[in-house]
Amino acid sequence: ALDDPGQRGETYRTFAALGEDTIAALWLVFEKFGEGATSKWAPLLNALPSVPGLTPASWPVAATAALLGGTPVCGDAHAAREKLARQYAALFPALSEHYPEVFPANLYTYENFV
Repeated sequence: ALDDPGQRGETYRTFAALGEDTIAALWLVFEKFGEGATSKWAPLLNALPSVPGLTPASWPVAATAALLGGTPVCGDAHAAREKLARQYAALFPALSEHYPEVFPANLYTYENFV
């Protein structure tokens, strides 16, 4: 992502201090949902699981509590869910408002981000 040419790569480099995981998430959203089948990474992206709910962090809160309540995994899932929510809220809608060409709001939804 940081090596991407043009405005997209320049913007990623500007926000490199956000960390590799955040930049990778932003890049993945664009490649998977923006470029889609035309992405040079499409074969790799298509190999990634696309079924929602694969991890306890993506389960509904009630399901996590019912199935994992009282275990360390329940706390870990809750912490991961909260971290993703905070991260998304810190980035959007601000990035879409200030850099609409790079982070179009229709691509950078919470569902696509997580």
